[in-house]
Amino acid sequence: MTAAMTGPNGGANTALAKVGNRNNLKALLDAVRSSILDVVPKHLTPERIMKMALIAASRQPRLFECTRESFLQSVMRASELGLDCSGTLGSGYLVPFRNKKNGTTECQFIPGYRGLIELARRSGQI
Repeated sequence: MTAAMTGPNGGANTALAKVGNRNNLKALLDAVRSSILDVVPKHLTPERIMKMALIAASRQPRLFECTRESFLQSVMRASELGLDCSGTLGSGYLVPFRNKKNGTTECQFIPGYRGLIELARRSGQI
């Protein structure tokens, strides 16, 4: 275990722990299913959000290197907006970025132009 992944008492720091692999990611998403259910719009289900996150990770393997906290924040942000985060439809993307300050890889949700158009149409002002 690296120094960046250990907490003050020598144990693992879960905030900086990596997603790891597909099974860990699936278990992580299952653990926060109720939180996703609280924020997801009516036209999406938590299962669909979880499936989109798994598709995004299979397309971009560097997402498995991201911290759990940043990955979950990105998925929650996509859920709140009701946008597809897999990148398949161009609505939004989960993108891994290297944080040079603490030496970790962090995930960010970036809405695509199609997602922004969808949000604008959904607002009812267009």
